[in-house]
Amino acid sequence: MQGEKDALIYWRLPRFYRMFVGKIFSFRGISFILIGGGIFLRLLQFYPSRSLWADEAKLSLNILNRSYLELAQTLDHSQVAPVGFLWIKKLVIQLLRPNELALRLLPLSADIISLYLIYHLAKRYLLPIATPIAVALFALHCIAI
Repeated sequence: MQGEKDALIYWRLPRFYRMFVGKIFSFRGISFILIGGGIFLRLLQFYPSRSLWADEAKLSLNILNRSYLELAQTLDHSQVAPVGFLWIKKLVIQLLRPNELALRLLPLSADIISLYLIYHLAKRYLLPIATPIAVALFALHCIAI
């Protein structure tokens, strides 16, 4: 009896409201809300331009003071990073001016892209109810931000 009342109430709502509620509160809608929240949290960390951490500063010294070929050799200050990452980061710094935001732009873009990729992986390999949970764990985890 209660289910029939709920169905009647649902169908009495205006059509645009039914469409809105169905889209937003679906597993896909919740996942995209979480992705947006994850992007917002990452941009909050990126924008204030806090000073570089010790390992970021050491890696930045290598990128700023070396050529592309020298970046393929052993780095100074006991730093290790993939050569492709170093080359792309050096290119970004050359295109933009060398500052803290430019140094953090590549990791920020990779992090934002990974939010979208984790959604697609979860949607493909997990149950629909588990997709927003996986996205929430990745988007809101403090270490990932």
